[in-house]
Amino acid sequence: MIIRPFRQPDDDEGVRALDRSFTTVNIYRVIQTPLSFTLEQVPVHPAVTKEFPFDADFGGGHEGEHSLVAEDGGSIVGFTAFTHERWNRRTAVWHLYVAPSHRRQGVGSALVETVIEDAHFARTRCVWLETTSLAYPAIQFYRHLGFELCGMDTSLYDPAVNLLGETALYFSRSV
Repeated sequence: MIIRPFRQPDDDEGVRALDRSFTTVNIYRVIQTPLSFTLEQVPVHPAVTKEFPFDADFGGGHEGEHSLVAEDGGSIVGFTAFTHERWNRRTAVWHLYVAPSHRRQGVGSALVETVIEDAHFARTRCVWLETTSLAYPAIQFYRHLGFELCGMDTSLYDPAVNLLGETALYFSRSV
């Protein structure tokens, strides 16, 4: 497997073909008090499946965006996109997807570690990302890589399509 820069338009089809969904039997529920929040792991039945649409944000519209692909045997098996935000010296990850056939094989870790290396060279102080409270597998993955919960937004997701009290969770890791 190799990690390399995303090449447009050559890589468009391979990146768009990535399965951007997850299925989980555990989620995090946000419990709110007047001055605090707590996350509680909750089992769910049936399992929750969510897919992240890509067409609306492909390329992200994020100025200065960088993109990488993980390639295995000539096929794209992972993708990440990120920006270096100069005003606060933070690298923000906007996308991270790994093909289901390559999950739990180090592809996601290799992509994130490459982002962290790039953030170091860009002299940012941390890598930051947002995920949903429903993405239990992703949260475990980020925590395993040393990311820490640094915030949340209970109003980010549209309540008309909000699943199970879905809340945006923010994680960061020092560079």
